[in-house]
Amino acid sequence: MKNAFEKYNIFIPKIDITEFDTEDISKVLTYKIGKIIPIVLKDLDDNINANNQFNVQRISLIFKGKNDKRETHKMKNYIKEHMDKYDENNFDLLRILKDILENIVHDMLYYNKDTLRKNEFFNTLNNLNGAKYIFVVGVICIEEYFLEKYGYIKNGKYLELVLKIKKELRKEIRGIYKGLKEGIYTETEINSMFRALIKTRIKSYIEDDEALEKELEFEKDLYKICNEESLEKYIYNLIDFSRTKATSQPRLFSLS
Repeated sequence: MKNAFEKYNIFIPKIDITEFDTEDISKVLTYKIGKIIPIVLKDLDDNINANNQFNVQRISLIFKGKNDKRETHKMKNYIKEHMDKYDENNFDLLRILKDILENIVHDMLYYNKDTLRKNEFFNTLNNLNGAKYIFVVGVICIEEYFLEKYGYIKNGKYLELVLKIKKELRKEIRGIYKGLKEGIYTETEINSMFRALIKTRIKSYIEDDEALEKELEFEKDLYKICNEESLEKYIYNLIDFSRTKATSQPRLFSLS
């Protein structure tokens, strides 16, 4: 598809994300997240007010839970609790994420161990950047669990490769960020180096795997013909659907 588009300079109109079927929407979403993972933590953290919204570590804690001696940090492991209901045959990323988010929001409504944490959660949830942030971290947490349990991600081959590569290159990645702390590299340089590491390793994966290359191209082409604005709106609506269902309250922000 890509080669034909570029070879003949064919203009492909962008289409609304809701025009895809559920499986393809999942592929588009996971491809998008795979592309931004190299900068996702810093990029999204820059849009979070540390005083009243969660950073990536605390959002991850909400999803994955943590056994901590401090009572205020004892959180449920929503990923494991919900993912144990699913396997390769009934895995549906969007349905799982909706269920998990609805469960989280409902529990946070009645969370009384730490008022500040509760307020920060809802401040994050009701902010457009925060909603996107929660979505991205949630998908990563779900897919990491699925990858660890089954060795692959059913609905997003590109994201699967990126998560595997991040794990394989953790020593190199730590070295890059150590260079930032020591003033050897700038943030722009480490983001570029991080992306280059992942891109190079992905190339090595597909060198002798024509089927994998075609699958990655298919995900890339789906994403290319998707209307980015409608994709963003879809993410916001998905988060808000779970919030509204759990709280019985109307939308707290406008998408316009």
